[in-house]
Amino acid sequence: MRFIYMYYLIFSSSLSSTFLSNTYANLTILTDFIFYVILLSKETGYLLFREEMYYVDKKAKAGH
Repeated sequence: MRFIYMYYLIFSSSLSSTFLSNTYANLTILTDFIFYVILLSKETGYLLFREEMYYVDKKAKAGH
């Protein structure tokens, strides 16, 4: 479970600069992430989802 989440973070941060400016890539990554959340337990998945949304929001506000 941790491995999947770490893989997602590494994958999303490796795309960081084009990731937030490219809507298609954003949707693709979000879809993948939702799929991972479904695979996890409801409680843990929800916590990871909230954590990731905060991370993306911070990156957007920082202008990356």
